[in-house]
Amino acid sequence: MIDGRATSKAGHRTQKAAKPAGTSVRVTSEAARSGRRHPVWAAAQAGDDGALILVPDPVDYIYRSERMRGVRNPFAFQIVGSSMSPALEHGDQVVINPALLVRPGVDCVFIQQQRDGTFLALVKRLLRQTADNWHVRQYDPRRDFDLAKKKWPRAHVVAEIRRGGL
Repeated sequence: MIDGRATSKAGHRTQKAAKPAGTSVRVTSEAARSGRRHPVWAAAQAGDDGALILVPDPVDYIYRSERMRGVRNPFAFQIVGSSMSPALEHGDQVVINPALLVRPGVDCVFIQQQRDGTFLALVKRLLRQTADNWHVRQYDPRRDFDLAKKKWPRAHVVAEIRRGGL
């Protein structure tokens, strides 16, 4: 079927079907055809603890990778600061899959919503969780600490890292 013609069990090829005059076939990526892109949110450093301010108004859109196809409400943002270096560097873009379950040993974004509609976010490595806390690690400077779930109620897995925002 390399040339589009079927082969019978005996190995005989069928006649090539004539294409109606004036028709053309455009080959484009699935992402371009379906518009399957997801937003990149604006991010700015909010404090010495590595917190970011995320604004859910897209500053850009990026095409979804194969593994993000079909994911509902993914988003991306750039890492600002060096608290997670060398795992995540300043300028790296992280893609978040809200459907993935958080688990120990993965980098996550911990989010709290502000009254003005913006979000505070911390990107850290999840070490473990209890009913009340996320126990996390940052790398620069290296320290392990707890985030109260009452203050940081949402956690999402970093599904992809695009180095240098590429």
